Amino acid sequence: MAVALCAMPLAGPAWGHGEAPATSLEISHLMQFIRSSGCEFQRNGSWHAPADAHDHIARKLNQMRDLATIPNAEAFIQEAATRSSMSGQPYQVRCQGAPVQACHDWLRTELARVRLRGARRP
Repeated sequence: MAVALCAMPLAGPAWGHGEAPATSLEISHLMQFIRSSGCEFQRNGSWHAPADAHDHIARKLNQMRDLATIPNAEAFIQEAATRSSMSGQPYQVRCQGAPVQACHDWLRTELARVRLRGARRP
């Protein structure tokens, strides 16, 4: 739990936006996952480092939080980490040793992994 709480500032403010604590923790984990992934992210035809992708998605996350409560991590992925709000082009992820994939698929896979890991804890 302490690790997740330490990661929260990387994604911007989480508490006080009306999100359920579990949703805030999942979003924070996904934001840290993006930053520490070592993967490149394609946005509008250009490849970006993980820190740049994190910062861009964090800005979109903060805009989402300014407008409404985020109901779950899936909504965060769909609205902030799936496609460019300017061009509509999907975000792509390129990780070493793996094929390029859609960012939303990559994040949904990680979210499922985290939830499964959490369900296995005593």
